[in-house]
Amino acid sequence: AFVRANDAAGALREFSKAVELEGKNPDYRYAVGAVRLATGELLPAEEEFGRLLELDPRHARGLLGRASARQARGDHAGAVEDCTRAVAAEPNYAEAWLTRAWSRAALRKFDEAAADAERGLALLPAAAPQRGLARAWLEAFRAGRLP
Repeated sequence: AFVRANDAAGALREFSKAVELEGKNPDYRYAVGAVRLATGELLPAEEEFGRLLELDPRHARGLLGRASARQARGDHAGAVEDCTRAVAAEPNYAEAWLTRAWSRAALRKFDEAAADAERGLALLPAAAPQRGLARAWLEAFRAGRLP
């Protein structure tokens, strides 16, 4: 309901209450982290995903969430580390492969970035809207540059 109403503050308030009541549920912690990430609260998002990962170190969505927060803050090495753990937990997680590709490219590791982008692209469903972007990334990384 909060997403449909575009009420991030309301969503954060309700998910935070859920965390207070059931703090050991990683899905509630994920929801708080995702709202913080979506509203640009990068460090609080990273911290919330970190708390989730204390509960479940192999929570692939939590790892990707923290990687996304780290990436947005410019911590590409940390993002690569989290994405590596995410794809170890869920090898078919296209978004984790693509997020790792971008961070590897930002670290100027273009061959590794291209391999990750190729893997992520192969895992995306045929109708996924990200396919065009992933193709553009792949071509840029193969050429040794950022898109």
